[in-house]
Parts: sequence; structure tokens; C-alpha cells
Amino acid sequence: MRLYIFICAVVLSASCSGRKVDDVIEASTKTEEKELVIIFNRLEPNTVFHDRSSDGLESFQYLREGFYDPNLHIRVSFDIGFEKKLIIRKNLEEKIVWFDQEMSYTDWFHLSSLRTYYMIFEDEYLVKGSLDPEHEFEVYEVGISTGGIE
Repeated sequence: MRLYIFICAVVLSASCSGRKVDDVIEASTKTEEKELVIIFNRLEPNTVFHDRSSDGLESFQYLREGFYDPNLHIRVSFDIGFEKKLIIRKNLEEKIVWFDQEMSYTDWFHLSSLRTYYMIFEDEYLVKGSLDPEHEFEVYEVGISTGGIE
């Protein structure tokens, strides 16, 4: 019964966000062909940072709540062993770029089940000089998970 309610909530979310579930799934599937880079707003009020670094190895996680249902959350994690690299602005054109402020819970839900993605922090993406084609951004390989509190 709980699974049925959760599935209904996901479908309702998709319809409320103006996107069709099929469109979200299709867009998620297309990311298999190109890397998906998410411009992530780590300063969003409902986002909590957890530093999980140890022994000089960087690891962190962002947990965000506050979707249409207060029990739903997303988790974006940079784990030990994940890749951290630099990318220049002109090379972003070869990638799919999504802004997390435009993503619904349904978008995050579909991404969580597919694979690993990349993230650039929005506050670093929007700095002076970032429109220069040679501007470098730090990009983090991240895992995405979603869930809810019962």
C-alpha cells in the first residue's frame, strides 16, 4: 500500500511540475549518451551539508528536504573514490546541463536509479568571469539518491 501511495505521489509531482513522467524518463535516458552536469545550489535554504572526509580524503553529502511533501528528500554525495576534475566552459557545451532549481522531485527520483552524474556548485558557476570560454570549473562526480520518511 505504501509503495502505491509513493508511486501516486511521484506521478502527481510530475503533473504538478508541468512535466510528463515520460518526458522525465526520456530526458534521463538521453543522459546515457552524454554526461549530465547538474548546477547544484548548495546554499538553498532546505539543503544541509555533511562533511564525511577522513584521513585527508574528501567526501561530503548534501541532503535536501522541502519538496511538495515534507517527508521527501534527495541526497547528493561525493564519496571517496569518486572523480573530481576541472572542465572549461566551452566543453560544457558537449554535456547536458541541468539547473537543480528547475528540477522537481520526480527528476531527482529518476536520476537516482540510473547512474553517476556530475555536479558544479551554482555559486562557483555564477562567478565573475565564468562566461569566458576558457573559465575552469571544479566538477564532482556524484551519486544521487531519493527517499522519504514513513
